[in-house]
Amino acid sequence: MDKLPFSNFNDELSGLISGNKLIIERVTELLGLSRNVVLVSPRGWQLSDLVLNIGRKLESHHNDIRICFLDLKLVSTRDDFEESVFTGILNINRPEDKYRVRKAHGPVSNLTLPVRFATGTKSRLLVFVNNFQTITRFDRNKDLQRTLRFHWKDQENCAFFIYGENQESYLDLFRDRRSPLTGFANFYHLRRMETKALTEYILNEFENNGKRIDYSLARLITRLTEEHPFYAKILARQTWLITKLFCTLEDITIALENILDQYNLHYYRITDRLTCLQLRFLKALLSEENKLCSTVTIKKYNLGTSAHIARCRINLERQEILLCDKWEMRFTDPIYRIWLKTRYFELPDPYPAFI
Repeated sequence: MDKLPFSNFNDELSGLISGNKLIIERVTELLGLSRNVVLVSPRGWQLSDLVLNIGRKLESHHNDIRICFLDLKLVSTRDDFEESVFTGILNINRPEDKYRVRKAHGPVSNLTLPVRFATGTKSRLLVFVNNFQTITRFDRNKDLQRTLRFHWKDQENCAFFIYGENQESYLDLFRDRRSPLTGFANFYHLRRMETKALTEYILNEFENNGKRIDYSLARLITRLTEEHPFYAKILARQTWLITKLFCTLEDITIALENILDQYNLHYYRITDRLTCLQLRFLKALLSEENKLCSTVTIKKYNLGTSAHIARCRINLERQEILLCDKWEMRFTDPIYRIWLKTRYFELPDPYPAFI
């Protein structure tokens, strides 16, 4: 066997994500036409790998396209940002290019460099930008946003592909009518995997690799991992390795326990960094309390006040423990959720809710 089942997210799974195949094709098409695009996904979806595949496809279909990759994760000031732009463009400046990349001085900003580079090399430049939301931490970031809109919007030979996993930040930057960057780009959001599509993918992978799994058990894997492709792949692959010929509930149970054992030390280290209040809050959340801010729940779990709960929720999101929006709170890692619930807090196991 050349490779284990469930080992390649991009080739097999990205095209299977319900409702997203057309979005990915549309994003690729727009970038090929030098249009600005923003793409947001749920956290942990290996979006960077998907973006790399989009880049390779564009370069293979368009000889005149050059791609510059920027990651702003560690950028904290506008000067750092401009330096990242300069370095990114410098990295794709080939020896055969007649145009030589030079830093801007005086009133000319390095933010104009992408357009100048595309013009100088007679190419079409695509700038792929990850973690763009960090610019909101800069001093006078609204001024920077206006500058970016002026220099980076509607350029004939240069386009910007901004992508990331922080949904709320990107919505604020590009969809809020008060933001300077509203209308800057075509905005797309990858939807969560539908249970049916992911379940059928697991069924097919088992069958194509000499083993069988019942639909209800494949569905159990997707539900345990909360329809998250990355973690579903991990649990499905571990289950496949344990399964002799026909998968059983016991195989899934053993596979899950093996994964929990494997990540036990890692999860303890994460948990040890949490405060007592954060742990009590997570216990209330895992106990499926309907109203976390109710007087009864606050008293039962000693959560302080509603303000304490709000700050706790924000800090857990910043620590990438939770993914919060206006309607729900989810664990970014569904396997950690199971570990925390069953091993740390010793609450009832998750199986009865899914079978």
